[in-house]
Amino acid sequence: MALVPLDDLPGLLPLLPGAALPDLSGFAPGDTSRLRALADRAWQLSDSDDLGSLLAALEREAGDPVTPRAELDAAEAHIYLAVGELAAARARLERAAHALTDHLPRSLAGLVLARLGQVRDAQGERDLARRTYQATLALGYAPQVAREAAQAGLDTPFTLALG
Repeated sequence: MALVPLDDLPGLLPLLPGAALPDLSGFAPGDTSRLRALADRAWQLSDSDDLGSLLAALEREAGDPVTPRAELDAAEAHIYLAVGELAAARARLERAAHALTDHLPRSLAGLVLARLGQVRDAQGERDLARRTYQATLALGYAPQVAREAAQAGLDTPFTLALG
């Protein structure tokens, strides 16, 4: 038995008598969807984004079980780092790191710690950055991108080049 979305496998829907895609014409996203979309937008910045408005929207939110406040803090830090505001990025990442619990998405701890190590490196705090990278690698689970960033940071200090 397999459980797959009907629209993910071309040609599957016609083979299943009585199967149909849901009618989404009346769908209206709720607060959970809106908050998740806001956080996702912050993680995928583009040159046309209004960063001030995005930060203000993130700061207004309290978070929820799907998109916890710690993730919103990390998303804010991502924006601050993108514009070279290291102190603000660090403050958000440290707040996010202190809020990490077993109830949050497993990937969040690795992402937060790897990015925090980079910020600490960029601020010239190499010893603290190294310990943060090591903490990332010591996690029972961290996304591959976080593990790679932590290993790269251990091998070579992270520097921030703006421009």
